[in-house]
Amino acid sequence: MVPVLLSPSLSQLSLWAFGLILVLGFLELIRLLLGREMLARAMDRFPGPPTHWLFGHALDIWQMGSLDKVVSWAHQFLYTHPLWLGQFLGFLNIYDTDSAKAVYSRGGEGSWEKVELPESNRLRAPCVEGSWAYALSLGR
Repeated sequence: MVPVLLSPSLSQLSLWAFGLILVLGFLELIRLLLGREMLARAMDRFPGPPTHWLFGHALDIWQMGSLDKVVSWAHQFLYTHPLWLGQFLGFLNIYDTDSAKAVYSRGGEGSWEKVELPESNRLRAPCVEGSWAYALSLGR
């Protein structure tokens, strides 16, 4: 006699596959939530506009039809402000070079010395008055 687990039928294989997909999906959800919590804790240190519970700032930007809302936030929050596009993608917009030096020279987890991000994750655009606007995505 062959054990039942060694001779599975199609229905047993589908149940095992469904269970495996369910477990892997649950683990991915936990990873996303822990990463979002870490990013939110880091972004809470910077003043910024209030966010929507599901869409972040994407709803405000979409309703305006352009990035005029981000420009108004840049005038309201002079040095830095967080920008959330949904729940899991956050950017830190830095408009002052001295603030950028202070943020990125800080040691510890997440600093430039310890985390090397590819160039595609670092966006640099010249801003008014010769400063730089930095946006950093911590996505993998």
